[in-house]
Amino acid sequence: MSERLIAFLGGLAALFLATAGQAQVPAAPVMFQGETLFEIRAPFGAFTPAQRATAIAERLEVLAGQAEPVRIAVSPYESVSEISSGEAVIMAVTAADAAAAGQVRDELAAVYAQRLEETLVRAQTERSTQYLRQSWLYTTAATVALGLFLYGLRAAVRRARGHIEARRSAGRLALNLQNAELVSAERMAALLLRATTLLALGLALLALYFHLSLVFSFFPATRAWAALLIGTLLVPLGVVGGALLDYLPNVGVIVLVIGLMVVLTRFVRFVFDALGAGTLRFKGFHPEWADTTFKIARFVIIVFTAVVIFPYLPGAGSPGFQGISIFLGALLSLGSGSAVANIVAGIVLTYTRAFRVGDRIRVNDSEGDVINHTLIATRVRTIKNVDIVIPNAVLLGNHMINYSAVAEEQGLVLHSKVTIGYDVPWRQVHELLIAAAQDTKLILAEPAPYVLQTSLDDFYVSYQINAMTRASRQQASIYSELHQHIQDRFHAAGVEILSPHYAAVRDGQAIAMPAESLPADYVAPPFRLNLRLDESR
Repeated sequence: MSERLIAFLGGLAALFLATAGQAQVPAAPVMFQGETLFEIRAPFGAFTPAQRATAIAERLEVLAGQAEPVRIAVSPYESVSEISSGEAVIMAVTAADAAAAGQVRDELAAVYAQRLEETLVRAQTERSTQYLRQSWLYTTAATVALGLFLYGLRAAVRRARGHIEARRSAGRLALNLQNAELVSAERMAALLLRATTLLALGLALLALYFHLSLVFSFFPATRAWAALLIGTLLVPLGVVGGALLDYLPNVGVIVLVIGLMVVLTRFVRFVFDALGAGTLRFKGFHPEWADTTFKIARFVIIVFTAVVIFPYLPGAGSPGFQGISIFLGALLSLGSGSAVANIVAGIVLTYTRAFRVGDRIRVNDSEGDVINHTLIATRVRTIKNVDIVIPNAVLLGNHMINYSAVAEEQGLVLHSKVTIGYDVPWRQVHELLIAAAQDTKLILAEPAPYVLQTSLDDFYVSYQINAMTRASRQQASIYSELHQHIQDRFHAAGVEILSPHYAAVRDGQAIAMPAESLPADYVAPPFRLNLRLDESR
């Protein structure tokens, strides 16, 4: 009777503690054979939830070792509900326990009793001789299965190593990129053999891990170890798998946005390819703008796509991700100044139509034909077949000559200079130069070549022959042929091609003019020499 009184008083104390601040006491699980049966959330008298849980587990261990069948009964009293087996009291369910669980006390006691009975019946069954015999039989079968797996794994490794050795002997393991050998056959064979060994070792350890977990689960005494081993592996995998499942909607959005971006980019490429080929025309849009405009449009589409999918990336809102984004942005802004300047210059050069691919241009000391133009740089090939890469910022910031801009429509004026003495009639020089230009291939007959006298110098006259051509990319050969014909024409006419600048003894009384320009009765004045004698000598 005194025990009933103590239980009653304990129930009142527990109820008082529950109403005073039971939420501050941590719950304690009742563990039996590695399994959590339920949790104790309220103290009972001077006993904390942890002490109550430990005491209940110890009583269950004693009852599970008995040979007699377990029969669990619930005895309700005024303040507690006792759960017992025969004369042994397992636990008391108080009003504080019911309040913490959010249930009626008697109903909570019935639930606890049913769970305890199922657990004790199973524990007694698992401790029987027949159950232990079955456990050892299962352990033997699992061990045999492990041995067969390891034997098969060893055979598979041997077969794989033999296949690798055969391919190495045949020289078929080398990794090549076009004509360059990136990884030799010996090195690749060594890497594959090592990878095979590591893979086999990993599979063997994984099989042993699961074998131990399975064997431990066959015996009640080691079942907690099995739960620990399985939990150590499966809990991280479950966390990762759950995170992946939770992230699947975001993956769907990212895939959809990227798919739309690819389709839109292909459509834009199709449109600008048609504009570049001339099959599609817009007023005011030149075909040479197509490639650059497409690159700009593609860049805008990619940036817009990145902005849309950024919030759906894993960890996009975390401070670490934002810090890395700011750091990368700072690196790009500090290190891409010249690149941005070249890109802007490339866009300006494209839309101002400064040149086109195939034009003959000259920038500083570099002259050649444009063979490639990108947003960053322009590639020029000289007449000596040398490629020169010129940054677009250099092209935009320097004086550039385009020989081909209007050559096909209006023609390019080629000019060359010769200096002839004053004693040769200028009309004859004009005729000879024009005839030499007319003899030159790729020189247009219309408009006809013409000569300009650019200066009357101290010792000679400067003559410039001007001739039109549409072959702007063949200037070197045209100039060479023109100079050859000038020499032939002047030599055939007996005219010396030189710039007189020399001293000679001559009669200075005669006028230095062509003979046909002198009057018919012109006679050079006589040269008179006066000698004066010194009478003092």
